[in-house]
Amino acid sequence: MELERCTRCIMPDTRPGEWRQKIPKFNKDGVCQACLNHDANDNVNWDARNLILSNLCDDHRDISGKYDCLIPVSGGKDSHYLVYKIKSMGMHPLLVNISDPFTHTRAGEDNLHNISKYFNCDLIQFRISEDVFRRSVKVGMEHYGEPLIFVEAAIYTVPIQIAINYGIKLMIHGENPGFEYGTDIYDSMTSINHIKRIFKTSGPTLWDQHGFRTNELNPVTPPQDWENKIYPIFMSYYDRWDGILHRDVAKRCGYRDLTHEWKREGNVEDYDQIDTIGWIMDLWMKYPKFGFARATDILCRWIRDGLIDRESALTIADSTDPVLDQRVLDDFLDFTGYTDRELWNIIDHWYNRDLFENVNGMWTPKWSI
Repeated sequence: MELERCTRCIMPDTRPGEWRQKIPKFNKDGVCQACLNHDANDNVNWDARNLILSNLCDDHRDISGKYDCLIPVSGGKDSHYLVYKIKSMGMHPLLVNISDPFTHTRAGEDNLHNISKYFNCDLIQFRISEDVFRRSVKVGMEHYGEPLIFVEAAIYTVPIQIAINYGIKLMIHGENPGFEYGTDIYDSMTSINHIKRIFKTSGPTLWDQHGFRTNELNPVTPPQDWENKIYPIFMSYYDRWDGILHRDVAKRCGYRDLTHEWKREGNVEDYDQIDTIGWIMDLWMKYPKFGFARATDILCRWIRDGLIDRESALTIADSTDPVLDQRVLDDFLDFTGYTDRELWNIIDHWYNRDLFENVNGMWTPKWSI
């Protein structure tokens, strides 16, 4: 068996996502939608888009210096770039971080401190109850093969709650994942529809059926009529999304990567998704379900940006995607309380039998590069 892959990058046809507009995963030439959208961005008048953003900031700017926008941040390279961009336009953002109780890297802790200090911005850190977080991780892992779906909803819900409480109308999100990564053919200046989809699939209705109490669902329960009280935008609509540029700008602003802290197995870079350790289990879980993981995601972006050729990327992905970093595994086990046997039995359940076969207790791909 062979995975059908994009003829330009290496994204396989198992790529998950809510495929909208009933678009095919590949066009007649075998090119995926993410690559086609990347090409479309070459023809965008980005100066005109930046002018629209400038006018939008003019409409919301508070000349007295009060908070005039809110930016949800992780402290990562993209967060640094968003704050850099918005501050350069004379805005006064309030930063909001949704923390998690996995072990945090030293770089992650330093970066979150730095983004507030360097840009002289107030930052609110929201920490979900550890008991609720642990139970949600286990429900997500066992029932959906996605341990972090609760916090992924909270990442959108909590900043909305805070924005409304502070009377802030404008909210700045990063990239439009549907357009940038190929499950949507149309870009969008507002993130409202994206947030609605998150709430529909990961909001309180999902968790109510798993026995979570009403008061435990506050972090994933959006305020009533929220879409008429805030205006959330995707920065990637106004300013072309470029992870390498963001990394380089962030480093000039004091951002630190993992170069001197942790060489992560199963990864091809040391500057993205570096904040917490056990979190990476959620990224790796794509491998048993879909036959690829984080390495493929990053390598596809590098191919589109001309940083690596397709054949080299295929070879790297083949040896890297299957690897679950031992430190990630240990941190996930420590937090959830699973034994090794319990966790691997859960993971075994999620291996896609169309893609893998179990040979002597080990899951072996049915495809070859």
